[in-house]
Amino acid sequence: MAGAFKSVAIVGGGPGGLVAAKLLDDFPETFVRTTIFEASPRLGGKVLTRSFGSAAALFEAGVAELYDYSHLGHDPLKELVVGLDLETVPMTGRTVILDEKIITNPASLKRHFGKKAGAEASKFYRSCAGLYSPNEYYLEDWQVDKKHPWFDRLFSEVLDEIKDQTARKYVAVSARSDIATEPHLTSALAPAPRS
Repeated sequence: MAGAFKSVAIVGGGPGGLVAAKLLDDFPETFVRTTIFEASPRLGGKVLTRSFGSAAALFEAGVAELYDYSHLGHDPLKELVVGLDLETVPMTGRTVILDEKIITNPASLKRHFGKKAGAEASKFYRSCAGLYSPNEYYLEDWQVDKKHPWFDRLFSEVLDEIKDQTARKYVAVSARSDIATEPHLTSALAPAPRS
């Protein structure tokens, strides 16, 4: 039947938009045609591969990790990664590059940047663990989120409560891999701080 297809507009060519386009692309073209609208001059959003100036090593300056939620139920992103046979590197922790130093946890933050920075980061993550576990974050819905103390706060407001500037930067960089925009433009719940 000619003309029976649906036109679908996808706003944003970041990881979410590209995954949506891939899933819709699995339908025959006679049913669904997709168009991605991207404001920036490139697709990929927060996926941004760069190299260090001081070493010939590539690193992902945007997304640094993908969470595996398949143990909790349907995980379309993991299924897409497996279906496309993409290479993944298992990682744990909060490893980030901060001022060209590899920071793996608040203890290494303390080692490189001092006791106060390590203590402030540890305090922040203990606070997060008391508010919301990663499983609760993944499984709950907006009705539960409405009861969370950070529900109507910006992430930048939460960051401002971290007194040490280096610890604040570490938490912001750690969370940056989880969100596609700057802390002053996103909800405090979006980064899903890890306990």
